[in-house]
Amino acid sequence: SGQDNARNNAGEAYVILGSSDLGGTVDISKNHQDFTVVGAAPGDNLGFVVASGDVNGDGIDDVLVGARFAGSFEGGLESGLINAGEAYVIFGSPDLSGTVDTALGEQDFTVQGAKGGDFLGYALATGDVSGDGVDDIIVAAPGADGPDNARSGAGEAYVVLGSPELTGTIDVGQDQQNLTILGAVADDFLANFAASGDVNGDGIDDILLGTHMADGPDNQRRDAGEAYVILGASDLEGTLDLASGKGFLTIWGADANDWLGFYLIAADVNGDGTDDLIVGARNADGLNNARNNCGEVHLIFGSANLPSTLDMAQELQDVTLIGANQGDLLGHSLAAGDINGDGLADVLAGAPTAGAAAIGRHKVGEILVFFSPEQWPTTVDAALGKHDVAILGAETEDELGFSLASGDVNGDGIADVIGGALLADGPKNARLDGGEAYVFLSEQQAE
Repeated sequence: SGQDNARNNAGEAYVILGSSDLGGTVDISKNHQDFTVVGAAPGDNLGFVVASGDVNGDGIDDVLVGARFAGSFEGGLESGLINAGEAYVIFGSPDLSGTVDTALGEQDFTVQGAKGGDFLGYALATGDVSGDGVDDIIVAAPGADGPDNARSGAGEAYVVLGSPELTGTIDVGQDQQNLTILGAVADDFLANFAASGDVNGDGIDDILLGTHMADGPDNQRRDAGEAYVILGASDLEGTLDLASGKGFLTIWGADANDWLGFYLIAADVNGDGTDDLIVGARNADGLNNARNNCGEVHLIFGSANLPSTLDMAQELQDVTLIGANQGDLLGHSLAAGDINGDGLADVLAGAPTAGAAAIGRHKVGEILVFFSPEQWPTTVDAALGKHDVAILGAETEDELGFSLASGDVNGDGIADVIGGALLADGPKNARLDGGEAYVFLSEQQAE
């Protein structure tokens, strides 16, 4: 809620620096964090999404934060930019500490939404999609209305190329971004999620976008969800209209209401040196659609010869991970990293509404870890105990796994697991729905 809780729902984002002796508890109420970014105005919702990457090319990762409900610093309501949304970059530094207050313009770079209701900053990612060695910014505005504002809620995504000269403000309403991607049809709300990875093995990161409310082939599967892969290139600029159906890969959810693309990432899970697609369909219903909303995660192996379309109804994915129980929503969140130290990226999937009926904890939430084998089977069913690690939330309705990440936070060379429990209640359960995040340090498995 901003400085001294004086900006209701302005939002904040926190950085806790990794360390070889990381442990114990960090209490945000006691300012135990190392660095804070504060939303500019009440209702901005800063911190709904965060990302990191070296977008100014100085060799240090930078902090990126979305504020999807932000208005204009020039007046918001008066300028017609209420809920236009903004995204901010704070350049990384060896002495990063203290607070950056976006109301004072203390961020280093801003991307501003074009018009009210665009919700720019809903999704945010980085990756070197231009191949110049500097990470670029991918930011989505799912409320944007497409060409000439004629496709209501089609959504748009933008690429702003990273550079040592990155400074000031980019206004997408003035076409100051480098690439614009237009949602295909009204109410697709491109994109609810963004990521990057080199899925065709050409050495350049590709753009990954998910829109879980898209309606599949010929718009005949309501909310089946779609995901898109736009290949990175050195000449990435101009406008790409997804309505054209040309120049990108489209992945369709198998059934209505699967919500494919709610979350997606890329990582090399089969060890061939090319990133693979990991796509969540959190509302999917398992084998023969017999397990309502158990959730599924599809693995699509990267290749230099990716097709233009992939329909999950035709079972064209390479591997499907299936949630254990009805209502688990496996794939609500995803991450990947080498958790067991064998050199292969492993798959982590959140199931925030999973229960633990045997111990009486409803919607405790779970994080499932699937170690990548040398040869993946086509189906991995968590109901059969085919996952390798299950991390259960602490209390009823904590919803562990609502958010998920992986990274080496203690510097031992092995990726660790970071999981968010959206509705956990803090110390002694005294802060109702205050939320908690946990770090689980990994260890290399014995040969």
